Amino acid sequence: MKLEYFILGVLKLRPQTGYDLKHMLDTEGIYLRPSTPLSQVYTTLKHMTARGWLAFIEETREGKPDLKIYSVTPAGFQALVDFLCAPHVPSIRYQDREFLGILAFSCLIEPEITLKHCYTELEYRRKQIAKNRNRDLTVRIDPSAGVPAVEAQFLFHQLDAYGRGAIEQYVAWLESFIHQFENRIQKQ
Repeated sequence: MKLEYFILGVLKLRPQTGYDLKHMLDTEGIYLRPSTPLSQVYTTLKHMTARGWLAFIEETREGKPDLKIYSVTPAGFQALVDFLCAPHVPSIRYQDREFLGILAFSCLIEPEITLKHCYTELEYRRKQIAKNRNRDLTVRIDPSAGVPAVEAQFLFHQLDAYGRGAIEQYVAWLESFIHQFENRIQKQ
């Protein structure tokens, strides 16, 4: 998820300073985005303000630097909603955090759109698992390379087992999430 959309989502939940945003990225947002330097946060805030997606109020503090408290403008909120409602295109790598970022802010869009995104993701991952389930795992090594073939084969098999287990765990989590989300919708 691009930093600007993540910032829009966070600021829609609560206006805050650039420093507060960085803290949120490093704590609550740690599994949603890669680590982001504070300088990148401030540069992005500046560009988003110039685009008209953010506004700020300046808070004067005696003996300390002034604070800029950023909030989302209607144009910024529309950009975020457009991003969240766009058709979901799953990444080849299930570990890509964009989908999780979309889920984090899906409280801002219709639940049916969130469910559609989830089912798209789930179907893609199930096909991905099925496609790779019975593939040939033989590691082909040139005998003249001097590589211990049995050891290489063992390592690749172990890594494949880890990867299969991880994606299957992700699919199980996604199925559980969908089930819980649908139950919440029905109760509303």
